[in-house]
Amino acid sequence: MEEDKQSLELGGTAETEILEAEPAKAGAFESESFERSPKMIPESEPETEREESDRWIFKPVSNLAQAFRYAFQGIAYAFRTQRNMRIHLLTTVVVLIVAFLLHLQALEWVALLFAIALVIGSELVNTAIEATVDLASPERQPLAKIAKDSAAAAVLIFALFAAVIGLIVFICAGLRLLGGS
Repeated sequence: MEEDKQSLELGGTAETEILEAEPAKAGAFESESFERSPKMIPESEPETEREESDRWIFKPVSNLAQAFRYAFQGIAYAFRTQRNMRIHLLTTVVVLIVAFLLHLQALEWVALLFAIALVIGSELVNTAIEATVDLASPERQPLAKIAKDSAAAAVLIFALFAAVIGLIVFICAGLRLLGGS
């Protein structure tokens, strides 16, 4: 009860304070890519505990190699946990082999690579959205469902768009090879 009273006085909820006080327990910063930076905190003292919690400013990853490592960890996570990511990557390998065998022109390569990047990138964003929604709302909520369904729909749109681009490129390249021009 005392915790609820403090929470109301500070303008937040008990859950919010727990998450702010113990981000590692909430699972919010598992990759440790951010840390509190004393250099970035203003010199004046906070007037309330709430102001202190508002001063959580995250230091950006200072090492470029470490930033790439975190990005590759995200790709690896998506590959390990998302069936559709594995399907997209397998499809990518097949598309690249066929493209190589068809001796595509430079603009055809650009179109294929752009489409592949859109699909893989959107699948990664979808994975991030799903993880964020699961963290914020572990129980079933209609808004959480809308967020997840919309993110999945975006991936579907990009995947269909990529398939159409692939068909156009491969049909044109195949006709070019058959026609000898």
